[in-house]
Amino acid sequence: MGNSPAVCFIQVTDLKTPRPVVAVVGELNSATAPLLAKGITAALDSSPRDLIVDLTETSFLGSAGISVILLARKHLHKHALVVLRHPQPFVRRMLDACQLDTLCIVED
Repeated sequence: MGNSPAVCFIQVTDLKTPRPVVAVVGELNSATAPLLAKGITAALDSSPRDLIVDLTETSFLGSAGISVILLARKHLHKHALVVLRHPQPFVRRMLDACQLDTLCIVED
């Protein structure tokens, strides 16, 4: 990470379906978490049944990113699922350490 700024791209797809996908590419930290929040807000605007957060290409997940995921869970209806798809090993360890796997479905 060093002194270089974090790079993060968010792509939202399948907005017209019951399970929109928010894909995160790069580092998800305090500088980039607002990008995720914006993407999730766009996905939640369609009142989806579930939300998929694709972490396949997420290289870092910090507490700010975890907070955004928790807020998404809170804003979905009670029976909706937040699916965290394909986290990298480091990201998976963060999810486990924060017990996010007890609130969300983690697809390895």
